[in-house]
Amino acid sequence: MIEQKDVDFLYETFLDFIVEDKQNLLKTFSERFQLAVTMEVTLTNCKPELYNRVHTKTLKLSELWYCFELLTTATEYGFGNLKEKSEEERNMEWLKTQRVSVMGKIEAEKPKKQNPFVNVDSTYTPFGKARLLNEKYFHDKWFFFAYESMLWAFTLTHVQSDKLSRDTMTISLSRYLENLTKQAQGEQIHFLTRGYNSLMGNSSDRTDSSYILSFIYALRCCYVHQGELPDSYQIPIEYKEFIVDECIKFLTGYCSLAYSTVIDELYLS
Repeated sequence: MIEQKDVDFLYETFLDFIVEDKQNLLKTFSERFQLAVTMEVTLTNCKPELYNRVHTKTLKLSELWYCFELLTTATEYGFGNLKEKSEEERNMEWLKTQRVSVMGKIEAEKPKKQNPFVNVDSTYTPFGKARLLNEKYFHDKWFFFAYESMLWAFTLTHVQSDKLSRDTMTISLSRYLENLTKQAQGEQIHFLTRGYNSLMGNSSDRTDSSYILSFIYALRCCYVHQGELPDSYQIPIEYKEFIVDECIKFLTGYCSLAYSTVIDELYLS
């Protein structure tokens, strides 16, 4: 489980670096991010307190994701990776090289869209536009150790609870990942599949950030586009709160680290 002190340290580092952005290169992100981190929502209805609390936390996680997407601005200043070609794109390129006739090369046929809502887009990114951030810049920073601690500590299963058994959490998470994968498209499916064992806690290695971000993106998409509720997919609400809390902590720390790294590189290095 991620220690809150590591998240707080990275967020405080982010706050310290705001004054260094004298050209306001990431001003929109920093202002939106502060609103997201400190946001508190109160619901007035007949639902139980825990139900409302989980719903508002999911709303906060979704808002943090929109902030994460704003970090694409950083790629304009040299902090991006080249977009990797998807498997679909590579297959299409190969097909084009094979389509020849006596009349010369034939253009590859475009895939037919039987249903535009499930058609795989070969340009689809697995966890949003901010995927383009190049994390190699993180590693040489003095504040990186807190992020490293978060990566090692991130878990969706290793939680002590008097109300939930380990078996209940394991079965619930497995079912949830299965449903998220069914709702996903393109590369997102592959990321969720490859990250399954890591997210389930079946690997001794630390969980890769791409798997965590892919999971958060899938959760956010299911909430935004599929109308997910705190008790959807038969997940115990107490467990759903733990999952959302862990994702909020990770995304808050990740965004704080990314911003601080960019500002430090641009102005102070």
